[in-house]
Amino acid sequence: MTMRMILRRSLESAHYEVVEAKDGEEALGFLRHTTFDLLTLDIDMPGINGFEVCAELRKLEHGHARLHTPVILVTSHDTVADRQRGFEVGATDFISKPFQEAELLSRIERLLKAEQRLIGLTALVADDSPVSRKVVSYWLKENGLKVLEAENGEQALQLLQSTEQEIDILITDYDMPVMDGKELCRRVRASLGKPWLPVIFLSGLADKSYILDMFAAGATDYIVKPFAKEELTARIAVHVEIRNMVRERAKRIEELERLNQLKNSLLAIASHDLRSPLNGIIGCAEIMLLEEDLQAKHRDYAEMIRDSGNWLLSMINDLLDLARIEAEQTQLKLQPMDLTETIQTALKSLYPLAKAKNITLASSPEATSTPVLIRGDRDSVLRIVGNLVSNAIKFTETGGCVTVTAADATLTVIDTGIGIPEDKLPLLFDRFSRSSRRGTAGEPSTGLGMAITKSLVELHRGQIKVTSKVNYGTKIVVSFQGANA
Repeated sequence: MTMRMILRRSLESAHYEVVEAKDGEEALGFLRHTTFDLLTLDIDMPGINGFEVCAELRKLEHGHARLHTPVILVTSHDTVADRQRGFEVGATDFISKPFQEAELLSRIERLLKAEQRLIGLTALVADDSPVSRKVVSYWLKENGLKVLEAENGEQALQLLQSTEQEIDILITDYDMPVMDGKELCRRVRASLGKPWLPVIFLSGLADKSYILDMFAAGATDYIVKPFAKEELTARIAVHVEIRNMVRERAKRIEELERLNQLKNSLLAIASHDLRSPLNGIIGCAEIMLLEEDLQAKHRDYAEMIRDSGNWLLSMINDLLDLARIEAEQTQLKLQPMDLTETIQTALKSLYPLAKAKNITLASSPEATSTPVLIRGDRDSVLRIVGNLVSNAIKFTETGGCVTVTAADATLTVIDTGIGIPEDKLPLLFDRFSRSSRRGTAGEPSTGLGMAITKSLVELHRGQIKVTSKVNYGTKIVVSFQGANA
């Protein structure tokens, strides 16, 4: 009862009309007088079970020349034996309890609309039995496929090599004269270089050793004879869909590679063709500012040119740094180094920046005298410290304080700045984040500094954590690997 309610709710939510039957007997009563587009059957039902209902349905369809109804068997005990029996009585698919609603609807969609997805595709059927070949070809043509036929593996291989029309799926018998299906599949994979061509074996051999041989040769799937045409159609539709997904992925990879080449070209232009004229513009603006008799209005213009040029140059340098980091991810050499010494080196170059805003730039006594050994790349760690401290200075108001400490392979930077809103914290390390903003003195921001910092930390196999409160300041903690790690 509960399972029927779940199935009904799922199907009605997808706008299918649903008729329920409480057991196998009631289901057969409906089936004797009405046709349906699809039937879901629980295997374990009182009286007449799902297998028996499915078998009786196929008899009714044969006796009254009805079209085959796709049947999905629902079970909580999905076994190979049950599947074998299910396909023998004409089941189209199985689904195991418990199931996801999306999975059920996806299966139904594939079964009911399989024919639409197969229209216009080309199949090659290789079978030494003219009867089997014609039957399979007829079924495929009914579903809109174009069909090529071969009497054995050698003939099929020649068609695959010579035909100008692309073959979308190969359906082959296992046991054939001249060249059997296993050898055909092996050559398709090895000689023709078609790793993604779906190859389905049709065979009366259900022994596991034969099945293993098929898959060892490169088979995509196999179906044991006799089988229902709905099963064949459904299997083909699934494998064609997988093949299309693989092709789509290949196209996307190709497009990504093209975009990556475009990015490299752009970076090359930025590196050589943009920085040179920018340096010229900045240099000319600085020369103008040296003129003692320069009018105030013209001095303002020169300062705007210089500052804008420096900001643009900073953005170009950040882009190049980020690209360089990504390109050299596997080349960073980590070795024992003193974090304390690196902090002191970084702070020396940052004191003028802090002094210009009357900001106290302090370090703990431990960060001055006690070595803190980590595994790192000195230049990269210097960049991490520089980025974090300069960023803290940028967002701290005049008269504030920025403190840097080092202990236990950890770098900590604390400021008394304007802080970061809670909803902006997750965006802090995003490239060109909308959370990027000007500093407290109007300093421009490219939105790349923190992204570069995070990338460098991750290259050191470290972690970076941020806590902040608006108008109270920000605390950033970077954890490195210890020197003995």
